[in-house]
Amino acid sequence: MKTKIIIALTIISLIGISSCEKDDPEYDPSSVVIVDYNIYEAATWDADSLYVVPDWIKVDALLTIEPGTIIKFHPGSGLEVWENGTIKALGSSTDGIVFTSIKDDIGGDTNEDESGTSPDAGDWDYIDLGNQNGSQFIYCTFSYGGTSSYFGTLNLGNNYSKIDYCTFKNNDAYLSGGVFLWRINCS
Repeated sequence: MKTKIIIALTIISLIGISSCEKDDPEYDPSSVVIVDYNIYEAATWDADSLYVVPDWIKVDALLTIEPGTIIKFHPGSGLEVWENGTIKALGSSTDGIVFTSIKDDIGGDTNEDESGTSPDAGDWDYIDLGNQNGSQFIYCTFSYGGTSSYFGTLNLGNNYSKIDYCTFKNNDAYLSGGVFLWRINCS
């Protein structure tokens, strides 16, 4: 009888321990890169790391974002392309690039609150391409961004940029939930 009780307690303990694990067993907190600096030299963000943007970041050089990369934004943050800046976010049909809220647990519970928060439209601001030519977003997903006082999660401004096979979901904006096209130039 004692053996059965000990076995039962062991099983219950193991179930309790395994239920405390993160939702994503591949999530590694040491792979998180906090981007709290402006980009003045060419940089590459790869899928081996998860990028967290806590504030507004100026992109004033080439920023290459590789397939499978996840970028999470804090409230009130975003990317702004400056005079010498370009963003090349070139995902693939099998390995897209994700721009989302810090509250989104895709890729892991980055804000380490377990299920304490849920992402919502307008959690982060937007990506502003300004008037700089040449940015590309292919197979990207933009989620939970935008502001009710601005025009979209991705502002193309007045430039020649390429947006192809992208998804916009659960965003907030004054005029649209996704892309604001002040003037579009197709290339």
